[in-house]
Amino acid sequence: PNGGGMQRKNMRQTCSGGFYGVDGVDPNRNYSYMWGYDNEGSSTDGCNETYRGSGPFSEPETQAVQDFVNEHDFKINFNYHSYSDLLIYPFGYEYENQAPQQDIDIFIEYGLDMVQYNNYALGTGPDLLYPVNGEACDWMYGEKNIFSYTPEIGGNSDGFWPPTSRIVPLAEENLYPNQVLALNAGSKYDVEINIEDSDFDFESSYPLYISVFNRGLSDSNGEVIINIQHSDNLIFELNQFSLDQLQAREFIDLGGISYFQLNPNLPNGYIEEIKVEVYDQDNYKYTETIEILLGQTVALSNENFETNSLWTVGGDEDNASRGIWERVEPNPTYENDQIVQPESDHTEDGTYCFITENSSDQNNPGETDVDGGRTTLYSPVYDLSMHDIALVSYWKWYTNNLGNNPGTDYWMVDVSNDGGNSWVSLENTTESNNYWLQKQFLISDYVELTNNIQFRFIAEDVFNDGDVGSGGSLIEAGIDDFLIEIFEENQNNLIGDINNDGFINVVDVVQLVNIILNNAVENSADLNNDNVVNVLDIITLVNLILE
Repeated sequence: PNGGGMQRKNMRQTCSGGFYGVDGVDPNRNYSYMWGYDNEGSSTDGCNETYRGSGPFSEPETQAVQDFVNEHDFKINFNYHSYSDLLIYPFGYEYENQAPQQDIDIFIEYGLDMVQYNNYALGTGPDLLYPVNGEACDWMYGEKNIFSYTPEIGGNSDGFWPPTSRIVPLAEENLYPNQVLALNAGSKYDVEINIEDSDFDFESSYPLYISVFNRGLSDSNGEVIINIQHSDNLIFELNQFSLDQLQAREFIDLGGISYFQLNPNLPNGYIEEIKVEVYDQDNYKYTETIEILLGQTVALSNENFETNSLWTVGGDEDNASRGIWERVEPNPTYENDQIVQPESDHTEDGTYCFITENSSDQNNPGETDVDGGRTTLYSPVYDLSMHDIALVSYWKWYTNNLGNNPGTDYWMVDVSNDGGNSWVSLENTTESNNYWLQKQFLISDYVELTNNIQFRFIAEDVFNDGDVGSGGSLIEAGIDDFLIEIFEENQNNLIGDINNDGFINVVDVVQLVNIILNNAVENSADLNNDNVVNVLDIITLVNLILE
C-alpha cells in the first residue's frame, strides 16, 4: 500500500488460504549451506515468515544469485538488510562459530575497520540477533570462500521502512564500509617504516627499516613498487626498488634495506620528512611518513606537569560546559570497548598530565567529556629572542571518533609571538589518536622568534552542519611532556673542506694553495693546528683525501 512495505518473502503461494505478507519463501533461508539445519533458524511452515522452501535454491531469486556468484570470482561482499545498526559475519547457523580462527580474525579485522565511524555492532547472527540457516552469507562464505557480511541498516526509529529523509544519512554512514570492502577485495598494502637512531652525524650511514603487508584478499597486480621520497638534505643509496609479487595476506620484512647519509650542506635545525609509497599496477598508492630531527639541540624548557606550573586554563572565547582542562592523574573511560580518556599520563615514571576533565566513572564517558563549546589551555610566555631556530614538541591525546557525530570537531594548537594578541596555527585537525602521539614543529618556520612566544591548545565539541541530534560527540584531549629546544651552532663543516662544498678533493688543494700564495688569513686552512698555514697543511689535506 502507498508504494511498498513489509513483504519479507517472495510471492510463491505456500500458505493455505494465504494472503499478502504470509505467503512466500524467505529467500534468506533458501541457500544450500546448512539448509534446514534446524527449525530454530528456519521453518518448515509455509505460513511462517522464515519458511525455507521445499529445498535448497528452490526459488528463482536465489537461483539468480547463485548463477551470478558462480560467474564471478568475488573475494568479499555485502548482503544488505534492515535494520538494527549491525554488521554480521558468518557463521549464523549455530552459536559456536565453526569457521577457522584465521578467517574469524580477518572478519573481525575488516569489520572493526568498517564500523569505526558508524559504530555498528559487529558479530555473528547468533551473537547479535538469533541463529539462522540457509542464509546467503553462510553459503557465500561456506561454499564459495567469499568473505561475506550482512549490514543491518538503520536504527530502531528507522525500522524496515525508513522515511525518505533518511536515505542520504543512511547512505553516508555506509560509504566508508563500502570503501573498505572495495579496497580489501584487491591488494591493499600496509607499510611500516622505522629509523632506530635519533642522533645523526655527517660521517655515518643510517638504515631505514621497511616492512610491507598485503592486507587485501588478492595477490598483487604485477610487481610491487616501493618508492622512498625525501628532500636533498638526505642522500639515500637506494630510492626505489620492487618486489616480484606479494600474495594476499603476505607479510614481508625488508629490514634496513636502504641506508642514508646527511647532506654535508644540510642546515642546522631541520625536521626532515621521509615518505615511503607502496603500489602495484593498480597504481593506488599506500604511504607511510615519519619525521626525523636533524641538528644538535639543547632543552630550553621541559614541562612534564608533575608539579604545578605557570600553565593556565580558560580564554575569552571558551564556552564549554563540561570537559574543562585540568592537571590530574587521568582515569580511563570506555565506549563500546574503545578507550576515550587515557588511563595514564605519558611521562616515564610520571603520573600527572593535562586532560579535559577527569572521569569518575569509566563506563560513562559522556559525563566528563567536552560539551557545549571549547576549552583552552595556555602555556607560559617564553623568551626565544636570542635564538634563530627553535623546536617545540609535545605528546597529545585526542578522541573524536566516537559518539553521535564522529570526526566532526576540531583539535587546534596555535603559537603567538606577541603574547597572545595574534595566533598562527600549528595544528587544526579532526583526526583522532586514542593513544599518546608526539608532535613537533620548528617554531621559527611559523613565527619570528621574540621574547613573547606562547602556545595554546584547544578542544571543542560544537554543533556542525550535518550533525545529528544535539551535535554532541565524545571529545577528550590530553597534553604531556611539552618541550622547547634550541639548536647548537652548525657542526657539519668537514675538516679539509676549504671551499665548503661538502667534499674534500683536489679543488680544496687548489684553494689552500691560493690561500698560502696570497698570505690570506683563513683559520679553517690551518689543518695541522700549528697556527701557521703552509705546505704542511697541504700535506695534511692530501692525506685526508687519500684516506
